[in-house]
Amino acid sequence: MTNGGSIVAITTYIHELVLPQQRMAIKTYTNWGTVRLITTWICYYVQNWRYASMICSLCALPALIIIIFVFPESPPWLYSKKKYAQLKETQAYIAKIGKTPFVEVPQGVSTQKMNYLDIWKNSKARILIIIMCFMWFTASITSYTNDLNSTAMPGSFWLVQSLFSIVGCFASVALGLTDHLYQKLNRRNLHHYNQFLAILCFIGVGFLFAFKLEGYLLLAFYIVGCMCIGYTWDACYLCTIESVPTSVRGAALGTCSLVARIGALLSPALALLASWWQPAAYIVVCLIGTLNLVLSWKFLPDTKGIDLTQVRVKLHHIEENAEIEPITNEEPKIVIENFL
Repeated sequence: MTNGGSIVAITTYIHELVLPQQRMAIKTYTNWGTVRLITTWICYYVQNWRYASMICSLCALPALIIIIFVFPESPPWLYSKKKYAQLKETQAYIAKIGKTPFVEVPQGVSTQKMNYLDIWKNSKARILIIIMCFMWFTASITSYTNDLNSTAMPGSFWLVQSLFSIVGCFASVALGLTDHLYQKLNRRNLHHYNQFLAILCFIGVGFLFAFKLEGYLLLAFYIVGCMCIGYTWDACYLCTIESVPTSVRGAALGTCSLVARIGALLSPALALLASWWQPAAYIVVCLIGTLNLVLSWKFLPDTKGIDLTQVRVKLHHIEENAEIEPITNEEPKIVIENFL
């Protein structure tokens, strides 16, 4: 429970510290593929889950020390609370670390004011959060079902897990570079294209299982499918962070994370289904993924480049994208942009 809470809090906090164009880099360069590779080899050499858990916890200790003693409070949070004096001090501190000129944030209209109950009272916010929750649910049940069925892949278990991790790591770095070089890669495209490719890959996996065609083609479909689901995870985090006001950003992310845990808890049922007939789990995953693709295509807004201090809840099919004004590099609104 505490691990889930720390993931939500740290993800929200870190993304509020960096430039809009750096959010993708933060999400992709510090990626699950690297963590999975480290965890795989810790478990390989320390084949006792208690000791492995202790070592993994110790690996997170430096980050905790940095957050406590180095990083300041989130400027968007201070801005939303109108704590302008503390905000000015934080800006000056970040500017000093970044070795850039101090630029004070103008005091003005802040992000849309909401509390957690307002999310469910506001029709647009309610639809948006439900769509986000289903995106997280889909990514979670798909990825955990794949992990539980990874033992069916040909080759050594440890080598296969390492291969998944290395491919995921390089794929995430490639995504970060692509986002930097290709500006048309927005959040909607990131989610929709990869969800569609994941569906195609898992249709292929189910087909190969159905006809007992197990081999390296099966492994290739599986790896590409996992890579695409990894990209949809990136989209889930970024879309949620950038779609809701600062006052409820952590709560919204926590709600989506909770729903994702429900998906993770249901994944063993799909693994059991696969033990009766192997393609069954992938048929269910593809059906859920297709529904997710249709709903997110209809409602998910694009939020790339948005200023987190000026978020307004919107829906793609109701409001034009022009309502959200992306930050430009020439006129940054907040000095946290110079932090990294």
